[in-house]
Amino acid sequence: YINKFVENYWENKGTKETKEFFVTEYASSNPAEDIAESFMVFVMSDEPAGDSVADEKVKFFYQFPELVQFRDAVRSSL
Repeated sequence: YINKFVENYWENKGTKETKEFFVTEYASSNPAEDIAESFMVFVMSDEPAGDSVADEKVKFFYQFPELVQFRDAVRSSL
């Protein structure tokens, strides 16, 4: 997952504002923290309705059925 995530969101990062590009300020520190923070938002929050890059990063995980299944299992246990 991380290789695809990095390819999609870090190799051509550009000059986006942090608040639009990252789900948290801490996520901007490096790719590993970015995917970890984005995954945390994926698991703990509803699917974002926006189209910012930060929202796209959260939506990234929905393409993997096994991650959606994991998300659902965690959320049903809360």
